[in-house]
Amino acid sequence: MLSNYLEIVKNIKNNQHILLIPRVQFNNNDIISLSNKVEINNSLEIKKTLLNYLMDRIGSSTDAYKSIPIINIIFSYGIREGKYTPTFSTPKKDIEYHTFNRGKLPIGLIPNDYGKIISKIGNNYVISLNKNTFITLRVEQNLSNLENHITFVKNGEVLYIWKDKIISNYEGDRKFIRYIGKSIINYNNGEISKFKVLKKTSGIKNKLITKNNNLSTKFITMDCSAGARNYYY
Repeated sequence: MLSNYLEIVKNIKNNQHILLIPRVQFNNNDIISLSNKVEINNSLEIKKTLLNYLMDRIGSSTDAYKSIPIINIIFSYGIREGKYTPTFSTPKKDIEYHTFNRGKLPIGLIPNDYGKIISKIGNNYVISLNKNTFITLRVEQNLSNLENHITFVKNGEVLYIWKDKIISNYEGDRKFIRYIGKSIINYNNGEISKFKVLKKTSGIKNKLITKNNNLSTKFITMDCSAGARNYYY
């Protein structure tokens, strides 16, 4: 199906990308486009993602795609200058999560850490976690720190909204702070280093001692030092 893939991409330079339109040919010789144009960078690793993308497009199409045998997948392609942010991306293989209020939330510093990027417009991303779950992510610059503002949606319902403040993003020194609900969670290289919960408390009030003119002046003291047996009345 992709027998010529390596022959095409091996001659593409690192500062170029591929523009292609996938089509399918049925055994009755009809040819139908699977999608609009797709743009990808020169990457041998994207072959698997491209195959999955095509299978998803076929699987979500009309029954005609399933009832008539497909004999070929055809790519109309061109080579363009410059790098391109793909319209689909290779998901991170080992996405890290933490459990918060029984929810499995992704942790990361850059958008691709959170899951599979579906779309990108400026600093706004839509990222898929699985079939029924996705997040929207907005990157903002706040003073000297980048912040990821995230909305977590599952089965069409917004379940969580939080902010990740990036402290450092270097190999061996990846730190950020997550603000979610009343919790502040510090992460150091994927591990929780500090967990704080903000709770509202009332201030300490001065308590006045009520006057009592009938207080007793009679009391007993005892000297318990070594060798002492003194009692005072």
